[in-house]
Amino acid sequence: MGSILPSVGTHLSGVGTHLSSVGTHLSAMGTLMSSCTGLTSVTIPSSVTSIKSNAFDNCTALTSVIIPSSVSYIGSLIFSDCVSLSSISTNRIIPVDLSSSPSVFNNVNKTTCTLHVPVGSKTLYQAADQWKDFTSIVEDIPAAVNNTTAGTLKVNIQNGQAVISGIPVGEAVTVYNQQGTAIYNQPANSGTVAVSLPAHGVYVVRVGLESVKVVY
Repeated sequence: MGSILPSVGTHLSGVGTHLSSVGTHLSAMGTLMSSCTGLTSVTIPSSVTSIKSNAFDNCTALTSVIIPSSVSYIGSLIFSDCVSLSSISTNRIIPVDLSSSPSVFNNVNKTTCTLHVPVGSKTLYQAADQWKDFTSIVEDIPAAVNNTTAGTLKVNIQNGQAVISGIPVGEAVTVYNQQGTAIYNQPANSGTVAVSLPAHGVYVVRVGLESVKVVY
């Protein structure tokens, strides 16, 4: 088997021990790797936005996985019976909601497998369905957001409100508290939106693919 899976079109062109890139047109991963016992590490490319159920189930030699921040959906049983997994790195600040995807990490040893998450997001993962089952959650991935701006997005705290500007009209605006619960989720009808914050704490504002972490 080759060392890289260079592209996926209508058929599988190659399977190797390290998935370093997939064609840029690919937005969802199916079950191409299910029961691939020669697969030892996976780096999912940023072109992928969803991972279908059973995508990597029974990959018994798989030891490490890197999930990009672009992934917003993870199906059930994707890492089921990946008994050798020792490292999962997720670049998404807000954990992917797994409440409708049962047994994502079925038979993964969540005591010995380390979950690596972005700096500032550990408490969110400790409160999130299934992610919280990992004993070792380590903040060692540089966060893709800063405290006030990300790209064109800007957030200021004024009189108990997060004033968010630089929003494309019609884009969904979501504000999460430090438990990972969305306290606001509405499409923007103007370039600036003010969201009341219910209590002091850490919040993450997400607009499209941009995120900003703020402290109130």
